[in-house]
Amino acid sequence: MSAPHTPAKSRAGEVHAALARLRAGGAALRQRPAGHVLPVLCAVLDSWRAEDSPWRKQLEAELPRAAGFSPQTVRAGLALALDSWSGAALRALWEREIGGGAGRSAHGFGATAVLLAGALPTPSLLQLIAPLLLRSPVLARPAAHDPVTPRALADSLRAADAELAACLEVVDFSRSDSAALAAFASADCVVATGADETVAAVAKLAAPPRRFVGYGHRFSAAVVGAEADVQQAARGLAVDISLWDQLGCLSPLAVWALCDIRALAEALAAELQSAAQRWPRGNLNTAAAAAVAAAQAEAEMRAAAGENLHLHGGAQAGFVMVQETGARFRGSPLHRFVRLHPARNLDEAAAAIAPLAAHLSAVGLAGFGAETEAAAARLLQLGASRVCRPGRMQAPPLHWCHDGRGVLAPLTRFGDSELP
Repeated sequence: MSAPHTPAKSRAGEVHAALARLRAGGAALRQRPAGHVLPVLCAVLDSWRAEDSPWRKQLEAELPRAAGFSPQTVRAGLALALDSWSGAALRALWEREIGGGAGRSAHGFGATAVLLAGALPTPSLLQLIAPLLLRSPVLARPAAHDPVTPRALADSLRAADAELAACLEVVDFSRSDSAALAAFASADCVVATGADETVAAVAKLAAPPRRFVGYGHRFSAAVVGAEADVQQAARGLAVDISLWDQLGCLSPLAVWALCDIRALAEALAAELQSAAQRWPRGNLNTAAAAAVAAAQAEAEMRAAAGENLHLHGGAQAGFVMVQETGARFRGSPLHRFVRLHPARNLDEAAAAIAPLAAHLSAVGLAGFGAETEAAAARLLQLGASRVCRPGRMQAPPLHWCHDGRGVLAPLTRFGDSELP
């Protein structure tokens, strides 16, 4: 007779204890003027940007094993993403969203709990820094594929300011530990990133009067107009698709071509091949490998059945590109699997993207000449929160309005004094 299954011990007690410590530490932190915390975090962010930064080297050394990325991809992805994430940019973000007019106050919450997700380090880095900037202590639950970033940030904070470092704690617990999740969601402000189902479940636990900020599933796309320099567009798109193995919300899953689609396909295939040599695709687990193989086999069957589509790349090449015959979006299994769709005009491309607009994040845009501003406005109205040129999709500025919201404002309690 087999022994009865004993459920793992809940870590709810650890979560409650961490929140208690953070609330106590946060009270002391809020005695410091906001102007004292901002320079510290600016200096910390600048320390991450340096090529010899120990925190950045820690990510480069440990993240490939944890997330499955190749070391070259991590190195290149961090270099591109952190290029504009300077202390000066953080100060500008503060002035843009918080440093407002006379009579208005802005405060963080007693404690902010941040449920991290995904494998990309830079979104996690910003989600942890943002509450601290508001003098709100942070309890972080690390992402399964990136346990490294929260620890590296904690180390960099300890090197800069011990009191501020004490206001960041990391507690890991199982997804099935409902008691720990409920304790986590008892923080005054709760931030959750992940699948829509996960975000919705946390939202139910973090009911008012708590502040809840959720970031669900998102995807990105690109549109290449008739006036594009095809080689230049392909070079930029290859960077956007290849870095982070297409696993982030800013990675384009599909490209709509208003230009010569065959010329773009040939140029993009060559650039993706070159990118795969510079930044090899990371390890695919069994499920991911099966999904990529199934999507490729489905495209091959359609081609064998007479559809005029073309495949480029394959398992050995480290990418798959399908040159489709119509504008309708067909999905992607990720891991550098992209579809290239023909579109007669921007209206047709927008109509193909529209059913997915609720989950649209960024759009890479090129080749619209004098109509670029109007095309960008159309895509922003459709639901994109960011429009940029190809090659910059993986390098959002600090002030990017993720999911159409600010960075700091959703985490802030604003107040107005109308007294003289």
